[in-house]
Amino acid sequence: MREKGYYCLGSDCDKKWRNLKTTYIRVLQKQVHGDTSTRFEYFDALHHILGQEIDPLGMREQAMNQGVPASVVPDSTVPAEFQELTNDEGFLWTSDMVHLLLDYITECLEAFATPDADISAVWEDIALQLSQVGSEVNSEQCQRKWLGLEESLRMHQAQAEATGVLPLWAFYTRTREVANTVNVRTNVQRPRRVRISTQEEPRQPQMSSCKSPRKTCWGKSVLARVKHIESTLTIKKRLERLEARVEASRQQKEATRKTNVLLVQVLAELRRINSALKEEEEPIHGGP
Repeated sequence: MREKGYYCLGSDCDKKWRNLKTTYIRVLQKQVHGDTSTRFEYFDALHHILGQEIDPLGMREQAMNQGVPASVVPDSTVPAEFQELTNDEGFLWTSDMVHLLLDYITECLEAFATPDADISAVWEDIALQLSQVGSEVNSEQCQRKWLGLEESLRMHQAQAEATGVLPLWAFYTRTREVANTVNVRTNVQRPRRVRISTQEEPRQPQMSSCKSPRKTCWGKSVLARVKHIESTLTIKKRLERLEARVEASRQQKEATRKTNVLLVQVLAELRRINSALKEEEEPIHGGP
């Protein structure tokens, strides 16, 4: 970027890339469901880079070329009980903070598995670690966010089983992995969500209306393939995140080394100048 005349930090590039990827996934999800009204300037370029990873089954192309049957298109308005918690009493849950939360929950696997463990202390420790790398957050906010992720996971799993459409929720794979690995316990009450009634309830998929089992078999086959692909990509994504952290640490050490080298050169130059000034002053003081 600097060679092209743009000065920016590595953290700026990382933040920009994550924002682009989040927008791309949101638009892709709409297109998979048949909604092409949303325009995104960089969608084609990002799809060229991320298409094989995010949509390995080519469901976007199938939807664009053939159209998605009305019976499998979810309602465009997400029900109130499934709205993801992003702002909790002033604390903004960014994508990075959510991934860190899931990482710290995984690290507390043994603590959650211990029957007599102090769950409040476990969540306090998780909140403290998050606060050290970002804005201050308390244990109750961490627990509410986990409960929200858990609820969103159930909703997306139900949609995937009913429709056979690959969930494109950004935290689907990671949240499912943590939920299947860690027996996460909380001591805050799960917030009650009141369903907002509408004039027309969203149409539920009618399994009995399918005269042929081909659609059901197709859905199960797709879901099996999705689970297999996700199990392969989970390790890859984890390694990529670890490699990014190692690279950031390496760049920081390299910058520190270059700074030290520059300081040594400056110090040597100052010593040379000081010596030259002393040599010029000696004839003056040594005269008759």
